[in-house]
Amino acid sequence: MRAAAAAAAARRPAAPRTAGVPSVDDMDRRRVPQLIALAEMYLHVADDAESGTSTAVSLAPDWASATLYACMALALDPDHVDARRIVALCYLNGGAELLFPFSPSSYGQTRTPDGYQARSPTRACALAAIYLLQRGSRATFLDLGSARVYASASMVLGRYKEAHDALAYTMQQGGAKRKAAPGTSASASLVSPHDMYMGQVYTQLARMAMKQAKYTDAAKYCEAARDLDPYNWGAWTMLCDMALAPPASEAWKLPKREAASRPMRQVTPRAAALRSGMTREAPRTLATRTNTDDARRRTVSKPAVPRSASGPATSAPLLDMTRDLAEAYRCVRRYEGQRALELLCGPVPSVRRRAYRIAGVHCLVGRALHDMTEYTDAEMHFRRARAMEPYLCMHMDIYSLVLFQLHREVALSALAQDLLAMDPRAAIAHIAAGNTWSLQHQHDAAYQCFRQATLVAPECAYAYTLAGYEALELEQPARAVRLFLCARRCDRRHWNALAGLGQVYLRQGYELRASEAYAQAFLINRHNAVLLDLLGWTLEQAGDADGALAVYQRAIDMQPKAAMTRLKKAQLLLATVRAADDLRLSPRECTQRRQAAHAELLRVCALVPSEPRVHLMLARSYMRMGGGHFAPSEDSTPPPSPLRLPHAYHAEITHHLATAVDLDPRCVRDVHAMGDMPKLVYQATGAMIAEDEEQDDVDGYIWEG
Repeated sequence: MRAAAAAAAARRPAAPRTAGVPSVDDMDRRRVPQLIALAEMYLHVADDAESGTSTAVSLAPDWASATLYACMALALDPDHVDARRIVALCYLNGGAELLFPFSPSSYGQTRTPDGYQARSPTRACALAAIYLLQRGSRATFLDLGSARVYASASMVLGRYKEAHDALAYTMQQGGAKRKAAPGTSASASLVSPHDMYMGQVYTQLARMAMKQAKYTDAAKYCEAARDLDPYNWGAWTMLCDMALAPPASEAWKLPKREAASRPMRQVTPRAAALRSGMTREAPRTLATRTNTDDARRRTVSKPAVPRSASGPATSAPLLDMTRDLAEAYRCVRRYEGQRALELLCGPVPSVRRRAYRIAGVHCLVGRALHDMTEYTDAEMHFRRARAMEPYLCMHMDIYSLVLFQLHREVALSALAQDLLAMDPRAAIAHIAAGNTWSLQHQHDAAYQCFRQATLVAPECAYAYTLAGYEALELEQPARAVRLFLCARRCDRRHWNALAGLGQVYLRQGYELRASEAYAQAFLINRHNAVLLDLLGWTLEQAGDADGALAVYQRAIDMQPKAAMTRLKKAQLLLATVRAADDLRLSPRECTQRRQAAHAELLRVCALVPSEPRVHLMLARSYMRMGGGHFAPSEDSTPPPSPLRLPHAYHAEITHHLATAVDLDPRCVRDVHAMGDMPKLVYQATGAMIAEDEEQDDVDGYIWEG
């Protein structure tokens, strides 16, 4: 049967191709060499001016840009030897951590090549490079460059015999690496080497300004770098991390061909030298005179740089391919997760979809879902990323937080053990271990793990934040405040630290400070309903009932399935009804608020039907709606009302009381505290049921007669 079907399919004429329209495979084959050539250029950034003199200086490789374009090429053609070699080389040098850096919240730039300083690869980077090369075809180890990368990674792990055998095997097979000169063929039409060189210089200046918290200057440097080199991924990620990136539809486009000469920033050479420490050896009078009138007279403008003659036929498709990815990263950094999901998971062209089949994109989707508190879907995407690259270390701190929120103790413990086995000195490994201890309520051990992460990566804002939460659990509010402030110094847009400060202030009774902290956190992350819930609770504690109700309603509009927020709103509505005299509420307003609270309780019961407290509150609500009264509690401030049997809703009251007792037998004490009214309701309900059964018997007897 299958042979006949195959033969019929073979005899079936192929679908006619439209003249002049290339197929999908042809488009892939044309994109892959361009992506590889572009990645090679970022690995060999050199000035093309006066190459015979000492002024021709080669910069450190741009691992972020090279990793992005090499990964996209490998996703389009998994059997391409050069693409796999470049990706492995980038992974070995920490390129995976710079693909979506999330800096400075992340620690990606603290142990990867930064400027002119190159640091040694780590165990996790070496394991990732080896795994990637081993997944390649046989032709991978016939390539001398791939064998050298494999040998270098093996030497990082101390596997000298494997390094020797890999190189010896390639040499015995006659493998040789044909090096193509940078800036030839496909790469020459994308961006000129001089523009790329100057773009890297501006990127370094932006990184230096960013380290000094001069974000306006850093943004100007990044814009200048992208004006020269529109493919510069590192400059784009820095703009996104500072929340100063324009929409990708405006930024990811071809530059103008004519020369541009516009002032970039007003900076004096002497002032810049003074800030960089170059005037330290100068006399004190000269050093203090550099910021005076001479500084006001001199300005530096960006010189006119000739643009590369890049044609839209060659470079525009590559920009189109990466535009959605750039916009998605921008949206995730601005906490617009829904928009990022539409770009990455929505309907996209087939070529772009295949180019996005990399582990880093799955991690980006997982982080977007984590920010949206969609932890189940986030776990699925992180699992896919680990299945594709088991030695992936970046973004695993967020994965451990997702598992912590889902109470996956076994999975979280396994993740922490894997990360510690890969690299015991990695900050992410200590963060995962700390989350494991925290889930088991071992807060002292968790605090030690997070503190170790801060020592390994002093710029990791999340490590300080998690240590602050553990210090708060250990009843050390002063230490928690210091840690949260350290996280804020690492990253000014780290809203988690502001939320932690709000929690500390709320515990200490400073409701005004707490509300300010939560409000600042919400200004950074405007799509987080949990922050609105915390802000509403803080306003409620401060006595602003109307403000709290408005905030609760906004959180419900943002997240309709927020059961806890609906429950808080219902409780606050009932509290305002009880304090109607103090709030000067009319009887009509009291009735409206009581009905609104009852509606919210019904929605909460539909969302979480296994919560016994909600059933008890619904029973009381039905009792009030039916005109009855339970026995008041001992601490009730209003005078006790006499017990009165409701004239309606007997079945509903009975149902919710019985359900609460079935879900939690301890609720029997609450039912007994209501006095004899539940018994009377049961008796009234039983009498109604018996009366209905007698009526049914009479109706059946009349029908049979």
